[in-house]
Amino acid sequence: MAKKNENVLPEGWEWKKLETVTKIVGGGTPSRKNESYYTNGNIAWVTVKDMKKDLVYKSQLYITKKAVKESSSNIIPKGNIVIATRVGLGKVCKLMIDAAINQDLKGLIPLDKSKTEIDYLFYWFKSISTYIQSHGTGATVKGVKLNFIKTLTIPLPPLAEQQRLVKKLDAAFERIDKAIALVKTNLEEIPQLRESAYKEKFKKAPLSILLGDFLQLKRGYDLPKRLREKGKYPLFGANGVIDYHKDYKVKGNGVITGRSGSIGHIHYVEENFWPLNTSLYVKDFKDNHPLYSYYVLKSKSNQIKKMSSFAAVPTLDRKQAHKIPIKIHDRKNQEVIGKHLLQLDKNIEQLAAENQAKLEHLEQLKKSLLDQAFKGKL
Repeated sequence: MAKKNENVLPEGWEWKKLETVTKIVGGGTPSRKNESYYTNGNIAWVTVKDMKKDLVYKSQLYITKKAVKESSSNIIPKGNIVIATRVGLGKVCKLMIDAAINQDLKGLIPLDKSKTEIDYLFYWFKSISTYIQSHGTGATVKGVKLNFIKTLTIPLPPLAEQQRLVKKLDAAFERIDKAIALVKTNLEEIPQLRESAYKEKFKKAPLSILLGDFLQLKRGYDLPKRLREKGKYPLFGANGVIDYHKDYKVKGNGVITGRSGSIGHIHYVEENFWPLNTSLYVKDFKDNHPLYSYYVLKSKSNQIKKMSSFAAVPTLDRKQAHKIPIKIHDRKNQEVIGKHLLQLDKNIEQLAAENQAKLEHLEQLKKSLLDQAFKGKL
C-alpha cells in the first residue's frame, strides 16, 4: 500500500508497515490421514468457513494439542484478529476464543498494545478488504503472499485517537447493522408475501378441477447448440431464457415451466418463442386466458417442485402435473384477475428493488465511514 497520502494525515498520525506494529502468525493443517489429530480435540481450529461473522466464538473442527505440535498450525490468543490471505481473500474476524488456524489464514497480534488498539486494526482491515482482493494472484484460488501483508502500510494515530475512532465506529455500525437486519428480513419475507397473495386470490375461486382439464402441457423441442443461430426469439430452458434463435416453435403468448434440471419455475412470454426439451410449455390453454393461466401455475409452483423425480437430475412428468387439483375463476373474469396479479407482481418487485437499494446504501455507508475514519476525518 503506497504512502502517497502520507502528507494528508492529521498531525500526530504516521504511516507504519504492518510488520512493525503486529506479529503476523501463519497456520497449517494437521495431516488428515491421522484421525487422532481430530478426535476428542479441544482446540478450535479455525478456517475461512468459520469466518461468516465478525466475531468467532467456535469452529467447525477441533484438534488436539498433539496436532498443533506436530503441524505448522499455531494458536492465536483470543482477542486478536485473523485475516484470510487465500480462500476468502480479504475477510477479517476477531477471535473470541483461543484458536489454531489453517494455512489460508494469518493471525495478527499487536507488538505493543499501548500503541496499537486491536479493534482499530480490525476496522482498518475491513476498510482495505477490496484493496487486498484486487492484489490476489493465482490461476484458480486468488491469494496474497506474506510479504504483501507485512508491507501493508497502516495510518496509525495515537492510541487515544484509535480508541475514539473505534468507539465511534462501533456505535455507527451497531445502528447500521440493525437497519441492515431489518431490510434483509423484509427481502426474505417478499417471496412469502407473493405466495400468500396468490393463495388468497385462488382459494376464493368457485370452480375446482384438475390442471389437465384447464390446460395441456407439452414437452419442448430439441435444438442442439451447434444448430442455434442468433436471432430475436427467446430459447427457454428449465430456468428461463438461455439464448436467442432466428426461428421459433410456439407463438406467444406462452407459459413455460421446467421439465428437467430445474423444476417449479414458471415463465410468461408475450412474444413467439422456442421452448427447449428441458422445459414444458402450455400447448393448449383450452380457451383460458394465458396470463391468468400463468398465475394458476405460479400458485402451484411449490407443489410442482415437490413432484420432481428423485433421479440425479430432477424431472417433472407432465402427466402427473395434469393431475394437480386447482381452483379457477370463470373465463369472463380471468383477464381482469390476471392483470390484477400482474400489477401486484410489479408492486412486489418494486418493493424488493427499494429494499435492495436500501441495503446497498447501508453497505456503502459503512464503507464511507471506514474511509473517513482512516483519513482522520471522522
